[in-house]
Amino acid sequence: MSLKDEIQGEVVKAAKARDKIRLSTLRFLMSGIKNQEIELKRSLKDDETQQVIASLLRRGKESIRQFKEGGRQDLVDKEMLEVSVLESFMPAQLSKEEVVS
Repeated sequence: MSLKDEIQGEVVKAAKARDKIRLSTLRFLMSGIKNQEIELKRSLKDDETQQVIASLLRRGKESIRQFKEGGRQDLVDKEMLEVSVLESFMPAQLSKEEVVS
């Protein structure tokens, strides 16, 4: 199963669970994937899909920083939830100890 198929399955699960934040985040992700596919005129491979996710993660983290500076804690909280949803589709990061050894 491709990463895109896994994300599509999660969209269905979120819709059935009526999880609005997760659903909107996953739909936004699917939109980004679809836009990239249109641009490349082909389906994305899993590593390209992860690049789309990483791009959205960078945007989300930058938004969190800006919202904190603006004193908008409500938007910070919402954005943090969205970032956590996106991070669930990224491979686990190595810890500092694993990198050093």
